Amino acid sequence: MKTEGKNRFQLESLRQFVLDGKPLSAEVFCGAMAGMFPNVKEEAIQPWLEFVDEITQSGQYVDFQEEPDLETAKAHWYDTLLAGFCQLKAEHGESSAARTLELGLERLCLYPYELEEATVQLGQGASLEKLGQMMRDGFLESETAQFPKLRDVLGLDASAQSPQMNMNF
Repeated sequence: MKTEGKNRFQLESLRQFVLDGKPLSAEVFCGAMAGMFPNVKEEAIQPWLEFVDEITQSGQYVDFQEEPDLETAKAHWYDTLLAGFCQLKAEHGESSAARTLELGLERLCLYPYELEEATVQLGQGASLEKLGQMMRDGFLESETAQFPKLRDVLGLDASAQSPQMNMNF
């Protein structure tokens, strides 16, 4: 899937998309990631789509809540991964969050509750081999398996008409 400039989502577009209650598609996910991380190689996003395909096909669900519709299950994963990367960018900066996103190039895609520790470990100079081993051993997982949601990360609520958020994409 291409993430050319015309397909990049800007923050206001993403906010409105979430406020409208539209499920995220692979295209929207790619566009939002490309908009958030304009300097990341386009091919770094594709493995995350494949990761979502793989985990939904194997019956893994956001918040461990079964979702019988495959496309809806994927939309939940796109939402939580995008929210996780929004949090990483806000807390660790674009460069650090982008390095974590680029782990996809090494086929090292992570669950939302592993992103934070992986980013910290990368910042401390961890090798890909070490990160892979930490992932297999469960050392990247947060104490509580949290699945962030875009609605929460963007500071939106059901009654919000014009949300205010200071986040640079």
